[in-house]
Amino acid sequence: MMNELRRAEYLNALGVASYMPRRLLPLAPKPRLAQLPVEKRPEARQEPQVAPGVQLGQVEQASSPAQVASVIDRIEVAVDGTVDSARQAPRAPVVEAAAVAPTAQQAAEPFVLNCWWMGEQLLAIDSHAPGVALPLEKLFANMVCALEWHKLPLARHRLQWPLAQDRFSAQAGEDDAREMCLSWLEAVAEKRPTAEIWLMGDAARRFCAPVELSGPTATWTQNGNEARVVAFPSLTELLQAPARKRDVWQLMQKLYLQPAG
Repeated sequence: MMNELRRAEYLNALGVASYMPRRLLPLAPKPRLAQLPVEKRPEARQEPQVAPGVQLGQVEQASSPAQVASVIDRIEVAVDGTVDSARQAPRAPVVEAAAVAPTAQQAAEPFVLNCWWMGEQLLAIDSHAPGVALPLEKLFANMVCALEWHKLPLARHRLQWPLAQDRFSAQAGEDDAREMCLSWLEAVAEKRPTAEIWLMGDAARRFCAPVELSGPTATWTQNGNEARVVAFPSLTELLQAPARKRDVWQLMQKLYLQPAG
């Protein structure tokens, strides 16, 4: 069950304000008490009837399924006094089902996603390792300026994982991080639809990809709005390995600067 602090953090990350009225609103139905389930008292325990010739505890002391089946045979014979052909037939060996251990969810390493909106044209989600100090804003500004999007209204947001530094968040895995990021992306895409979504870096592609990215681009449709999803290296990777900027620039020219054929 999610506690109040965690619920508030999720709502804050999704941009949803929690609201609860202090008084009964007009035209609202009157509150009523919920019917509580009737508590059933445990029935009195009855001692098991043990057949003659069978000692109490033999079934409990049996250490294998074959021994349990043998004791049950003796109980049936002692009760009826007769042995029919069905009971004389050997019982099929009981095969113990191998216990299947649930696969543990791989823990998600902490990450930060820097997000920029350029009007209704672009939502860029960049993977940023915590503690790395690089001029990311300047490089991103150069990229959007090359596409002449720098005059569009700009909005920023930062999404981090885990949401809180506690023992519960430390145990959360990659599936939890992916669910949180995709829920956030679906919520903001509904409120602020964009034509292009850049997933920059490993964390952005792994946790925020709304569709499978088998190539550099894919199309995501939500509520009738189509957005092109583009995979780019992170700004940190481009600054640490400047040679990769050429491939990014060639992809940007192909997607945005060449006339549509």
